[in-house]
Amino acid sequence: MAMRKIELTVNRKRQRVAAPPFRRLIDVLREDLGLTGTKEGCGEGECGACTVLIDGQAVNSCLIPVCQVEGQSIRTVESLGKPAALNPLQQAFLETGGAQCGICTPGMLMTATAWIVLGVVVLLGSLQELARGLHAAKLLVGQVTPLVDDLPIGGLAQRADV
Repeated sequence: MAMRKIELTVNRKRQRVAAPPFRRLIDVLREDLGLTGTKEGCGEGECGACTVLIDGQAVNSCLIPVCQVEGQSIRTVESLGKPAALNPLQQAFLETGGAQCGICTPGMLMTATAWIVLGVVVLLGSLQELARGLHAAKLLVGQVTPLVDDLPIGGLAQRADV
């Protein structure tokens, strides 16, 4: 298949990749750009493990051809924080055991980030409700682990690093 130069912004950094236009975004992120935080679960868009934000919208990167995101802004889990400096959402997952086995955690974090940015969590009123919503969206495997019991997160949505 013919290669094409595709420009996109990933984690606030302008990138240019040479890839077949219908190569999956997840493969470009992981293999070409070395951003291995995004995980592949089912490869069919059902589990949400590969969720990234495209212009602020949570999207399954296993279903998106890279040509479809040309010129757009993509955020991966690597944009949230670093191991030595987690953002508040990552810290909440860590402190409450929300990571489970870890494969779907990046997708849960990115979905939660999209909801926080969109104000959904502010409307729900707590990260516990967010955990219930993630479970309903089939992003949690096994039993639901409350992320934070009735923690108001209004201030969390105001932070630029979420």
